[in-house]
Amino acid sequence: VLFIGFIIQGMGEEVLCRGYLMNSIGAKHSIMKAIIISSAMFALLHIFNPGLTVLAVINLVLFGIFAALYMICFDNIWGICAIHTIWNFAQGIIYGISISGAYNIDNSIFLFKNIEGKTLINGGAFGAEGGIAVTIVLSLGILIIFGIMCHKKKIGDEK
Repeated sequence: VLFIGFIIQGMGEEVLCRGYLMNSIGAKHSIMKAIIISSAMFALLHIFNPGLTVLAVINLVLFGIFAALYMICFDNIWGICAIHTIWNFAQGIIYGISISGAYNIDNSIFLFKNIEGKTLINGGAFGAEGGIAVTIVLSLGILIIFGIMCHKKKIGDEK
């Protein structure tokens, strides 16, 4: 039952930010502008969540960029809906980590506790999305997706 809720939540944010907003802006303006605005809007959707920090906002924007590039690269919104859903489900239900500061699930499979004083790494009350480890993972993910896009373009140019 909880998984269905996570599907609706993750898919809802992706359909709004990537499916509607990014495509609407991209149809009238540059794709870069569409990526930036939809990523900023994604971060703004979380602005009132408890425990929000500057690093958490940066990570939310980075996830928005990753999601936008993923959708463009694979021409598929369903994949990023699945990634978003699984990320939130794993954080909350499997590991018991706060999800964007909004959900603290005590009945998870595992229960990880944040180490005090390590907020920069673990994200503190906001959860993993507020930590530097996620910044690194998202930055690498963006570079990998960008590399795939460049590789696809080169292959497309040769045909």
